[in-house]
Amino acid sequence: GTYSGNPLVMRAGYAAMQEYKKKDVYNSMNSLGERLKTGLQDILERIGIEGYVTGSGSMVKIHFLKEKAKNDDLQTLLSKVHKEREIKYFYHLVSNKILAMAPGKVHFFISYPHTREDIDNLITVTENFVKSIK
Repeated sequence: GTYSGNPLVMRAGYAAMQEYKKKDVYNSMNSLGERLKTGLQDILERIGIEGYVTGSGSMVKIHFLKEKAKNDDLQTLLSKVHKEREIKYFYHLVSNKILAMAPGKVHFFISYPHTREDIDNLITVTENFVKSIK
C-alpha cells in the first residue's frame, strides 16, 4: 500500500491495537461474527436453500449453491456456487441499506461500531431474501 512500512503509520496502528485490547474489541467483533454465521446457516437449513456459511471471527461469507454438493471439499463446493443468486443477494442487501463487498463477492467484515441490532437486521434481511427465492 501507499504507506506500508511508514514509521508513523506503523506506530499509529500499534497504538490503536493496544487500545483495542483494552476495550475487548476483538472478542466483541468475533462474538458478532459467530452470531451472524449461526443465524445465516440456520436460515439456509430452515428454509431449505442449498448453501453454506464460512468465516473466521468477524469475517463471514454466505455461499449459495446451485445444487447439493456430495463432497464438502473446497473445489467441489466452488464448482457449485450460484453466482447469479449471489449477485441478486448483493442488490437485495443494498436496497435494504446494507453494504457488502461487491456483486458476486458478498463478504461481511464486522467492525467495532457494529451492534447486535445491526447483525440481527442483516439476518432478517437475508431471511427475507432467501424466502423470496425459495
